[in-house]
Amino acid sequence: MAKNKIIDDAEDLEMLKSYKNSDFTEVEDMQAAISQMKNSASAYMSKKSRINIRLSDTDLLKIKRKAAEDGMPYQTLIAGILHKYVTGQVVIR
Repeated sequence: MAKNKIIDDAEDLEMLKSYKNSDFTEVEDMQAAISQMKNSASAYMSKKSRINIRLSDTDLLKIKRKAAEDGMPYQTLIAGILHKYVTGQVVIR
């Protein structure tokens, strides 16, 4: 953890307190634990949900054109844009 990081989350504070108090226990089979965590993360991230959204005909047509230019389905383009936005890779001006 960075020395100057500001801790503003109750969960972070609890973890830091546990760390300082040596409350952690060693995992017996580290490789199995890592594998289990990777599988859980993969399963969580692969879940897909359907949504319905209303767009103007003009916007949808423009999205479909952009997607066709990039050689992908328009739904994939929309999902990619939303993913980039929620992960902070795209900022709305």
